Parts: sequence; C-alpha cells; structure tokens
Amino acid sequence: MAEKVKQYHNWVKNMTMLSEEARMDYVKTILNSIVEAGIERGEEEQARELIRLLKKKSFFELIGFSINANYVMSHVRSTKTNPISQEDLEALFIHAWGSPKLLYKHKKLPMLVIVGADIQLDESILDEMEDNSEITKVIGITG
Repeated sequence: MAEKVKQYHNWVKNMTMLSEEARMDYVKTILNSIVEAGIERGEEEQARELIRLLKKKSFFELIGFSINANYVMSHVRSTKTNPISQEDLEALFIHAWGSPKLLYKHKKLPMLVIVGADIQLDESILDEMEDNSEITKVIGITG
C-alpha cells in the first residue's frame, strides 16, 4: 500500500475562504517578508530587486498562491547532511508549503516563479536543529 503524502497544509483551506482584499494583504505580507529575509541573510539588495521585478506588471503576472512544489529529480545531488542517492531519482518529491508562497508567470517568457521568505526543498529543517543526532536522513520537510 502506498504511503499517504500530505499535498497541502491547513492554510490552503483557510485561504480559499478569504476575500480578495484579504488575499492581497497576504501578498503584501509575503513580499515584505522576502525583503526581511534578505536583510537577515545579508542579501537585502537582491531581495529588493526581486520584489521590484515581481511588482513590475510588464514582466510578471501574479497568478496566486502556490500550494506545493512537486518534481522528479534531474540528477543525484546532496544536501548539507543528507546525501541523495541514485534511488532518490526514482522518487516523486512533493513539498507542501507550510505557509503561503506566491506563484508568478512571466508575461513573455515560458517561466513560472514561486517565491516565499522561508522556502526550503531538501534542506531539512530537522538538519538545522542542534539536538538532532538521531535522525540522519530526512528529506522533504519544507517551509
């Protein structure tokens, strides 16, 4: 029997019940949080440039909120503490976002962009915990 995969978090259902005005408030909050994350990481200029480009309506169109990211890996690579093996090339990765992320479409190029201040894919949040000596290989816990 296949294991159940959580494809979205509770915020998704709540978001579907919000008014357009409340959703646009979320958009502003998420964009501001990207700048704050850029400041914390010493990348303020790049964060502000990203937001400027996303807000420029001639380049990007806001589609909505991204619920998750799913993909099949293109090549074997590793994270800081979790080596990804050949076997992982056979897996379907589904990262259900723990908080809303924004989905943009480039107006002229065939490109989608997902942004959020706390996006992580295979960098496990558990790996970042100091008292985590027992769990050695956890992949897919995301922000």
